[in-house]
Amino acid sequence: MMRCPNCAHEFEPLVLDGAKPKGHTLQTFSQWVDSLNGEDAIRTTDAVYRYAESMKIPERFIELAWMWFQRKYGSTGSGARKKYKDWRAHFLTAVRENYARLWWLDDEGVFKLTVAGRQLDRELGE
Repeated sequence: MMRCPNCAHEFEPLVLDGAKPKGHTLQTFSQWVDSLNGEDAIRTTDAVYRYAESMKIPERFIELAWMWFQRKYGSTGSGARKKYKDWRAHFLTAVRENYARLWWLDDEGVFKLTVAGRQLDRELGE
């Protein structure tokens, strides 16, 4: 079932000539999280962890990026109205491009937290 974004009417999507319905539809972050039915939003086997490992970004930094991402795109965040087909891919892009500016790379090739990263780390207290 799908829901009309204008009037909230529920309907079955039209499928023509045996075509398969698209696997991903545009969703807000909150809609996507709700659709997971308890499944982990970001799994340890996801591409973001392979990328972080290849770049030597500490796992804790990825956790901080996820906390920032949830705040930004969650129901009360500034990006709450944004819709994407693949939120995991969008998170990977956010990590690759360091959207939150939580870390930097020093001259020895070691990732370190910025002031914003250290503040978020302290706030989460883990």
